[in-house]
Amino acid sequence: MLKALPSSDWLSIRYLSFKRAVYRVASLLRKEVANRILIGGSESPLLFTILLLGTLYAEKTPILMGADTSTRLRMKEAFDLLLLGETESSSGLEALPHLQVKSDSNEVSAEEIDAFFCSHSLEGTASLLLYTSGSSGKPKEIVKTLSQMDAEAASLTEYFSRAQAENRYGAINGATVLSTVDPHHQYGLTFAVWVPMALGLELSQERIRYEEMLTLETPWILVTTPTFLRTLTTPLTHSPLWAMSAGGKLEAGDFAAWRKVSPAPLEEIYGSTECGVIAQRVHCGNDITENWTLSSDATLIIEEGTPYFLSPHSSGSVQDALGRVSLDDKLALLTPKTFKLLGRADRVAKVGEKRLSLTEIENTLLTELGLVARALVIKRGAREVIGVVVDREHSPSYNNTAHQLYRKKLVSQLEPLALPRYWRSVSTMPRNAQGKIKIAQLEELFND
Repeated sequence: MLKALPSSDWLSIRYLSFKRAVYRVASLLRKEVANRILIGGSESPLLFTILLLGTLYAEKTPILMGADTSTRLRMKEAFDLLLLGETESSSGLEALPHLQVKSDSNEVSAEEIDAFFCSHSLEGTASLLLYTSGSSGKPKEIVKTLSQMDAEAASLTEYFSRAQAENRYGAINGATVLSTVDPHHQYGLTFAVWVPMALGLELSQERIRYEEMLTLETPWILVTTPTFLRTLTTPLTHSPLWAMSAGGKLEAGDFAAWRKVSPAPLEEIYGSTECGVIAQRVHCGNDITENWTLSSDATLIIEEGTPYFLSPHSSGSVQDALGRVSLDDKLALLTPKTFKLLGRADRVAKVGEKRLSLTEIENTLLTELGLVARALVIKRGAREVIGVVVDREHSPSYNNTAHQLYRKKLVSQLEPLALPRYWRSVSTMPRNAQGKIKIAQLEELFND
């Protein structure tokens, strides 16, 4: 783990080049006045880790924000400097203050590097700042300390060590972690960076973008999402020891796609940026496991229908006075440590002093018209009305000239303020790397 970095097996002498790279980043940043450093490296878990550790050893605050350029530009007040690796492009952010780490021809001795790490330890109270995906509005800043990240990694390491002892996943020593997810988000940061370091696993040189890149012949583990799983078509020549999925609900079709290419167990993670890992479930055989098992050091409480999560790994910035974090999902506790997810809690919006369920509007569009759509609150001057974006990929009967007919069919099912006033459609819903719908992009459709 990070606090043990200088003496960790993961940073043994065979990783001298890695330590040298971290040292180089830290040395450069120590000369900078900027304190809040936006980390690059989204296309390489290894490069990302070097930039992240270099920032921490420079006693700066790492800012982790998804790789969406428009989001970074919109949130430019959140950071002072953009940090990039030598071969990285700033992808439209050239106008912002940025530093590109370049190779140093004056190689530093191993003794000097070791002396640096021995004299500069990382404090558990040091923090990094993550941002929610912003899929449903402005990204929210979440503070995580190194102690919190280390503690969660220790808990997960214990969990995976038990799984290995029970021969559920096979021997993972020396395995490489291949990841399709962005390490700037909590899921990727935890499972593609922090836990591999804690377990002494290899980090991949590049982020996996398509199935043809899954060609590793040595033992490997896959960190991915349902969005990637559903694109798989060709059986893997060398299956991973296991795969894990998060970022969205795993549908039966996603798991079926995985089973067509690999017999390996699929571990599904339920969590959030605010809470970290909440629960896991393991899918073996050909069927999806229905129930979830709560993390060993966490507690779930349901009060008046609202589930609350208590964990030492959740961010204090989002906890209530009792240290709890409310969850956006509906769930039913089966035992103190197991539960069943019942779906998302209703998204409620206020329109004309009236509370409306956007979830109910979407469900009505599906049952009455056969349309898969996303309902939004659209501002028109001082007024707010309902607009919907239809997903044509999953709505084959949609007719963009039949909006008045649709409204007539919905009159008896929805109250007047809930009737969609504006209609738009997309060939397929825009989603981020975690599989979440990009709400801001849908809202832009109504700007004309």
